[in-house]
Amino acid sequence: MLRPQELVDCIESLPSLPAATTRLASLIHDPTAGAPQFVEVIKPDIGLTTSILRLCNSAFFGLSREITSIQQAITLLGSERIFELAMSSSMAEMLRDVIAGYQMEARTFWLHSVAVGVLVDRFSDRLPIVKPDLAFISGLLHDVGKLAIGLYLEDHAGELLDRVKNHRTSLIGAERELLGTDHAEIGAQLAACWRMPEAIYWSAMWHHSPTIAPSTANSTLIDLVHLADCVACRLGLDFGQDGVVREIDGNVLRRMSVRENQLTRIAGESMPEIVDLSRMLIATG
Repeated sequence: MLRPQELVDCIESLPSLPAATTRLASLIHDPTAGAPQFVEVIKPDIGLTTSILRLCNSAFFGLSREITSIQQAITLLGSERIFELAMSSSMAEMLRDVIAGYQMEARTFWLHSVAVGVLVDRFSDRLPIVKPDLAFISGLLHDVGKLAIGLYLEDHAGELLDRVKNHRTSLIGAERELLGTDHAEIGAQLAACWRMPEAIYWSAMWHHSPTIAPSTANSTLIDLVHLADCVACRLGLDFGQDGVVREIDGNVLRRMSVRENQLTRIAGESMPEIVDLSRMLIATG
């Protein structure tokens, strides 16, 4: 099983977030921070500026005019959205070609992550709820713990999937058997290590078990990430490693007052945005 110090080591061995992204995360926590502070952080980083502007002009936003400056981007989309795009770009740059411990191409991981991020955003727009903050980025980073586990198991590639096959268990079940923890718990640890907003921490921690999330967590956001994760898997936008159809928690459907066919329809309509944004982020990395 994974020893506590090894957990710390594999998290700390992941690349650090770029300085500009870390500063933006601090600004998100600061209610007094405004657009000028965000512009001041982003503009000196030419690569980040270019990535953000490219993403702003993707099909995901469907804007009627081209955005050509960070100031314009913040005015039209808001500071929170710009932070989400900066974080997305930074994560794309961190990915290797292969996540060895899962025997998975980074493109596969990224497609699923982007699909969940887009679907969380679209579900929160279309369902009769108050849209939670940081919906997209919470979906995008829900599986971030797999980066740390994949690194830890790099010298034991195949062991996790062999356990899935031979024990006929789910991927997350195999993680718990092999490591004594799972990617949800490690993802929460990683979010805390990076000092990400609490929304990202809670979504990573509880997206597989939303009904038992603590009352202090944002249950609406966790429910949305859970729904998006399950629907993305059912549409084939997943890793396909355990062959398990991800069951949607019935309590979540009731809390959200939604039917599965509604979610599938929204997801189908969102496919062009998922494909376009995935392509752009993979190009960024």
